[in-house]
Amino acid sequence: MWDAWYMNVNDTIHAFHLKAHSGKNWNVGHVYTEDLLHFKHMRDVLETLPEEKYPDDCLGKFTGCAIEKDGTYYLYYTMRDRVESEKIGLAISTDLEHFTEYEHNPVLVPDKELFVVNEKGKKTNCRDMLVVYDEEQEKYFGYFAAMANIKGRGELGVIGVAESTDLLYWTNQKIVYVPEFNGVVEVPNVFKIDNKWYMTLMTTTAYGAKGAVLEPNLNSYIITASSDASDKVFQCGKDNVFLGSTRINNGYALRCVDYKGKLYAMCIDRSEYGASISLPKEVRMINGVIKPCYADILKNMRTGKQWDVFEFSRIPTTFAWENVIAGQIEKTDRWIEVTGYKNSLQVFKANIDAVKSLEAEFDISGDFEEAGLVLYCSSDKIEKIYEHKERWDDYVWSANYISLNKKDNLIIFNKGAVEPVCQRQFTFNEGEKISVRVIAMEGQLEVYINDVLLISCAMETKSYIAPGVFAFSGKAEISDFRVYELEE
Repeated sequence: MWDAWYMNVNDTIHAFHLKAHSGKNWNVGHVYTEDLLHFKHMRDVLETLPEEKYPDDCLGKFTGCAIEKDGTYYLYYTMRDRVESEKIGLAISTDLEHFTEYEHNPVLVPDKELFVVNEKGKKTNCRDMLVVYDEEQEKYFGYFAAMANIKGRGELGVIGVAESTDLLYWTNQKIVYVPEFNGVVEVPNVFKIDNKWYMTLMTTTAYGAKGAVLEPNLNSYIITASSDASDKVFQCGKDNVFLGSTRINNGYALRCVDYKGKLYAMCIDRSEYGASISLPKEVRMINGVIKPCYADILKNMRTGKQWDVFEFSRIPTTFAWENVIAGQIEKTDRWIEVTGYKNSLQVFKANIDAVKSLEAEFDISGDFEEAGLVLYCSSDKIEKIYEHKERWDDYVWSANYISLNKKDNLIIFNKGAVEPVCQRQFTFNEGEKISVRVIAMEGQLEVYINDVLLISCAMETKSYIAPGVFAFSGKAEISDFRVYELEE
């Protein structure tokens, strides 16, 4: 599964996605969901076409969008010829199962007066169409990724827009976004909140976007820009990271969908553990900036099995030498106080059932350099794994640390105690209590701080997960600690 895009039909969300099967050929797949959590497969809607009959549409189709008008469904996609030159194509359906390529494709080619349009036989960029209806202007606007020759800068990736009243004929092309870096942006996503228009875009350091955001630790990001009108220039603010990851393969192709009165964002997470549609994130305005936030519908993944009263076991943190004590723990029914001695790290595992997917939530404060959650992962059930072991190398668990690092103002997902997989900047204020929520399952990890998603990346669970808490150089006060089993 590669890029996906969404359409709401009477609160059933239909997702169309790129579905690789061989070389540069792939189908456009179709799945649907009634809750944004559980998807069912339908038949593929589009296949790769033969070059003899369709010379401009003979490679696997690239990303597009879907929209309904008067009972007809319009599925836009990126046409590609044998040299991967791109145009915008359209397929039409009246039953959401059988789509037919429009006989007058392509419906949009880039205006050569605005965009870089190469001679036939060379690649021209024009892809990732996103169509939005503007009620005030009573027009459809189609946003697409292309290249333009910007004065004084040369060729770079931009976002163009065209307009239509019937979804077939597109006119009046403009450039509505030019990045502040010379690189490529893709998969535009546009929506309106509080009379302002917002655009999200995908880019990475591999796309030439090393200076696109202020956070130095990020390599892949969904950035945001805003405009006062749907067809005017969109500009980025200083806080322009919507989603960010240290790993380039996380957070591709974000698109939003309206569902039961709320706006949700979903992207494609690609990793060594496979590719999948991410969990939905509710799009909210936080201090004047749009952010991906914890969605209450995620609680529907809980099985009903939960823990809020814990006993803890001290876990060796010195590898072969089990008897070294580096800290202590005290607890009541409401709070847990974890201490790591100066320059020392101590972990305590919660003595609860290991599960295949979990959600943990807690509030944390205190005077420490680092503290947080540990996720112990194993191919076996973990309850007794620390007992009756004759040798230190008989342990079959691996530890992943969700670290609140006050010393460096970072939130970090570490494989082991010190190998960062993903890290985000976060400013800690003196005496502040922070709410933490972690969702962990095979291939996917999400860390929310004060309900805002900061870390989204891949994780290997090996099969089972059990939580623990830790502190390094100081005392962490943890309250309202709860763990929920989630569906696999």
